[in-house]
Amino acid sequence: MRKVLIAGPRFYDYNYSIERAFKNLGFETKVASYYPRQVSSAKERIQYHLSADKEAFFERIETRFNNHLLDLYSSFKPDLVVIIQGNVLYKETLEKMTGCKKALWMMDSITRYHRSYELRNSVDHIFLFEKTDIEKLWNDDRISGNFLALALDEKVYYPISNRKKDIDILFIGTLYENRIVLLERVAQQFKDCVIKVYGHFYSPLRRPFYHLFRENKNIFLNKNIAPATVNELYNYSKVCLNIHHEQSRYGVNPRFFEISGSKAFQLVDSNPYITDNFSNDEIVTYTSIPELFEKMDQALKNAIDTDAIAGNAYKKIISNHTFTHRVRYLLDVMKFDY
Repeated sequence: MRKVLIAGPRFYDYNYSIERAFKNLGFETKVASYYPRQVSSAKERIQYHLSADKEAFFERIETRFNNHLLDLYSSFKPDLVVIIQGNVLYKETLEKMTGCKKALWMMDSITRYHRSYELRNSVDHIFLFEKTDIEKLWNDDRISGNFLALALDEKVYYPISNRKKDIDILFIGTLYENRIVLLERVAQQFKDCVIKVYGHFYSPLRRPFYHLFRENKNIFLNKNIAPATVNELYNYSKVCLNIHHEQSRYGVNPRFFEISGSKAFQLVDSNPYITDNFSNDEIVTYTSIPELFEKMDQALKNAIDTDAIAGNAYKKIISNHTFTHRVRYLLDVMKFDY
């Protein structure tokens, strides 16, 4: 049985979604997860606040993880190492992993992370979230990269039978300032609807009065939620709004696959990947705020068949866009026998 070691950030358990895909293909697996520039326990939080040199504090954590990964590599002896993001890994760590194939799979633009970009010459293959990064790698170093979109973990996101859709509009994600502005406009435009926005964008302890007296507290819930709860909320919503990060030019966020994997209706900002790979009867997109409001109104008033559109998207996602599909492609590109 071939062995794969997966190392990546603790971000909504995607390491384990990828691990399940490798297991589906017959691999023995090990996973090493890290917190990128975050503390992982109450003890570390206290140490961080007491530390005079915050940069040195995180460097110690990163060094400890790199040493742990090398120990795991030595004991497990994998045939393949898959690095997800790699934004806390040292190139020296990868260069010590001899006798195996190594792949770097970005789940964001490689240009956003200096440490990830430094790994480009220390792996056998690079798989890119952002298609436009392929040209940059080639122009900079004559390194070939392959575009590889994110995917659905169908064990986490799936349709729930007999679901009651008691949420009109739902958004789940990081609340950047531009998203907050847009979502506030949505709340004003559809003020008679049940709207729920999940995402942490301020600390109640640091802004206690704002937390107590803020407007729309029944809409902006200011908390992150676990994937299982996210799946339930998608199932219970009439319209799931998806907004990409402004730096995304071709790559699509994981929510794109997860909403449709839950067989929920998705209204998403237009993106070349979506228009290249999905038809209008599978995914509904918008290119402006007026168009967003118009299509959202149509969906809420049943002027478009949201169930049929969501069903079409679900069929395509489950048939072509799971993590097992992605891992199979990765292995084929690497000409890795399994």
